[in-house]
Amino acid sequence: MAGNSRPAHMRAAYAITINALDWSTPLGYDHTLVPRLEAMHRGIADALGVLVQARRPVDPAPAHAAVARCIAAMRTLQRIESLRLYPVLDRRIAADEAARAATSAARLELAALTRRALRILEESSGDASVTPTRAGLMLARALLLRALERKRQVVFPRFDDG
Repeated sequence: MAGNSRPAHMRAAYAITINALDWSTPLGYDHTLVPRLEAMHRGIADALGVLVQARRPVDPAPAHAAVARCIAAMRTLQRIESLRLYPVLDRRIAADEAARAATSAARLELAALTRRALRILEESSGDASVTPTRAGLMLARALLLRALERKRQVVFPRFDDG
């Protein structure tokens, strides 16, 4: 896919990563980051929801391609958070022991939720001749939405409260 033919969540990812992100990227607060990350989360969840809501059997090839796009978008999301969100957040809460503890606990939970969702999607895309299971897609979507809710509760407010 090229240009504006990408799904909205993928366009959001590319908009954020237009400047190559790496560990030498200067840190700084970006007031547009949280809404863009939320849009990426919703886009991935929506894409999984479309697959879950299919009323008739879905052709395996397009289903696997959609799952592969979701996996790539989740990895992009993780990379952006690792390079743009968490380093700034860590600096903002450095002096607040309670905030550091709560954020660390939330990040462990988020890592587990995201890793589990990724593992389910990766396993569901293993056999290209078989359509990914509805139950697996539903579970991955639920885990992704749970991660977004936890970020909204714990991570995003601390990032924006600078």
